[in-house]
Amino acid sequence: MNIQAEISFYPLKRKQLGGEIEQFTEAMNTLGLKISSGPMSSRVSGECRRVFETIGESFLEAAKRGPSVLVAKFSNACPAKTENTNGTKC
Repeated sequence: MNIQAEISFYPLKRKQLGGEIEQFTEAMNTLGLKISSGPMSSRVSGECRRVFETIGESFLEAAKRGPSVLVAKFSNACPAKTENTNGTKC
């Protein structure tokens, strides 16, 4: 099943935040997820297990660099503009 997640990553106690946020989102991109970044959050879509695994792996790597917060919302209601398993289009 495909899902979509809206995530916001907040590196804490760092002088420069932008590089850390870009590094976090790029890690997910290189691990094969489609990511769309906005000013306050990013949307990630893909196969359910892969989305959870990739977000988790990316967070673990970021947490090694320092304190961090990750806020995430997950949805299977309309993960992408593709055909759903029930044949309807989002």
